[in-house]
Amino acid sequence: MPAKRAGRMKLEERQSGQLERISRQAVPLRRQWARIWRIPELQNAGKLQFNSRLTRTVARWVLATRCLEVGPRFFEADRNQTAILCHEYAHAAAVLRFGPAVRPHGAEWRQFVQAAGFEPVTRHRGTLPAVRAPSHRRVRPLLFEHRCLICHSVRLGRRKMTRWRCAQCVQDGLPGDLSIRARPVVGAAS
Repeated sequence: MPAKRAGRMKLEERQSGQLERISRQAVPLRRQWARIWRIPELQNAGKLQFNSRLTRTVARWVLATRCLEVGPRFFEADRNQTAILCHEYAHAAAVLRFGPAVRPHGAEWRQFVQAAGFEPVTRHRGTLPAVRAPSHRRVRPLLFEHRCLICHSVRLGRRKMTRWRCAQCVQDGLPGDLSIRARPVVGAAS
């Protein structure tokens, strides 16, 4: 078995064990929040599930399956796990009380989070490891020079405009074909 696959399997086993532990810890928290929020149905609001595809989202409440999905980053957030669980179960409570049309981070949701003693934040900035954003090379801005093959007049555009023709040459009955060449914008930072 390749080392990378073995490492992934160990990580999944460790996260599975952590998920079981967190699931057990979530039961009394759910009961407590159900009592505070006066929503007894929240006690049976579904189970915790691991979703390895959640790369940017730490956790999410899934209305259709009535379960709370946690991603790999949830396990890196040791200090904030209770706050994250409260955040997500507040979504469940808002839907149970006000229906599925309730705004995800609206006033109703904020009231539930505050009543549980947490700050109603939508991102835990600085407390979770940063997810690397996709690497985007800084692209140097270009202009495209459209030069008439007959009269050599020039027109610039931000894109290649293959349908453009030289207006003067077309007016004179000529084809007005243009050659197109990319050139960097003068004075642009690279």
